[in-house]
Amino acid sequence: MKKIFLVLPLISFCSGCGTYYRIGLNGYSASGVDLQLPQTSSISVVADSNVPNPLFEKEIANKIQKLLNEKGYAQAFTDRANFYLFFEYGIDSGKTKTGAMPMYHVGGTATVNTFNSYGGSSYSTIQTPGYTTYVPYSHTDYTRWLKLSLFDSSLTERKSDPIWIGTITSSGRNSDLREVINYMLVYAFDHFGENTKKMIITELRVGDKRATALMGE
Repeated sequence: MKKIFLVLPLISFCSGCGTYYRIGLNGYSASGVDLQLPQTSSISVVADSNVPNPLFEKEIANKIQKLLNEKGYAQAFTDRANFYLFFEYGIDSGKTKTGAMPMYHVGGTATVNTFNSYGGSSYSTIQTPGYTTYVPYSHTDYTRWLKLSLFDSSLTERKSDPIWIGTITSSGRNSDLREVINYMLVYAFDHFGENTKKMIITELRVGDKRATALMGE
């Protein structure tokens, strides 16, 4: 009668992935085409002093102004600007997700020591099959949003609609809007004034140089 003893090696693996922010943007223009603002235009960023955190409001306004300056637009007092740029932002209370994530373990090799009825033995190598385990997870995803609205100052007395609106959203586990909004602003001004016709999506890696520069790091 044969007896089989298996000596299995330790099977290990490692995995990793980059960390990034996934950001979606929709740009709408009143004309239906991309805006062609003269480079000599001045844009005033309008902050709301009645928000719960006026210091955060001012911080965002200053960052928007910095991005506008980088694009070549001049800063001006509200009563002298060619355009007004209003902004809104926020984050929801989050949605918790739970489940089990499958993790596949690759097969390996094993040494088989076989004894026969005459007391002899022999060794051979066999391939062991892979197998799957399930690891439970629970995390909360938050939706962050930003809205930019550009108005022509020459039309404001007629209560005109904005000439351009940009809506930016991002969902993920980071609930620190103060941090994430820097990445959203960077992407927003990559497409400032564009009529995108649909949502366009990007992934900005955590530590993106432009976002960290905006944060003053």
